[in-house]
Amino acid sequence: MPQATDAHLSLGAETAAGLMRPNPPVIRHRVTFTDALAIFIDRNLTVAPVIDDEGVPIGVLSVTDLLIHVRESAAGERGTPDLLGLPPVTAEALMTPTVFAVGPETPAAEVVSDMLRSKVHHLFVTDARGTITGVIAASDVLAHLK
Repeated sequence: MPQATDAHLSLGAETAAGLMRPNPPVIRHRVTFTDALAIFIDRNLTVAPVIDDEGVPIGVLSVTDLLIHVRESAAGERGTPDLLGLPPVTAEALMTPTVFAVGPETPAAEVVSDMLRSKVHHLFVTDARGTITGVIAASDVLAHLK
């Protein structure tokens, strides 16, 4: 039986395009917290890029961002409550204003290095115009290990 030190893993994909899941769901920047929460639940998301009116990615909204809003609201921030009793806020106000992205031809090894260096669990794949065409999660990288 082979020892753990005898095993060598390799990626079964050569580029970001080979690792990505195409057409990830996006959140429009004006979507409310309540609607964003519903989208996350209904689509089983943990992260989604936030886009502006022109479709340009301007940030990333995560489950953590949504939970932070709930915690801060429970701590007593003021505002007129939404349906969940929380102050109304948009995805743009809650998002992380950075989109970690790579091109479709980025080598798979570089994708992994970027994820580790940036300490993120997701990278988005963008075309030459900056439009998001796919998403790569850490689980996608693991699924391609051989």
